[in-house]
Amino acid sequence: TFLVRVSGSVAGSFTISKINASAQIIHQRIDFKPQTGFKITLKSTSGTQTVSENTTLPNFIARIASALALSTPLSPGLYEAILTPPDPGLL
Repeated sequence: TFLVRVSGSVAGSFTISKINASAQIIHQRIDFKPQTGFKITLKSTSGTQTVSENTTLPNFIARIASALALSTPLSPGLYEAILTPPDPGLL
């Protein structure tokens, strides 16, 4: 289970909070800049990898879900509205 929330320490960023295989709560920051999109640094035993993409937050989460072992989103969450694209008919 995981949730995505607004970062409490870095303005404009998001945080993924999840429980790892050792039952520890882990927080992973996703940086965001309007001109360049989202960026995250993934660390593993084989080194680090930076993933960046100018897309929506839900699409970015889908792209990195496998690398972070994200399986079940906690929903509905406090920030559900920012993760759900608006109905095109409303624009």
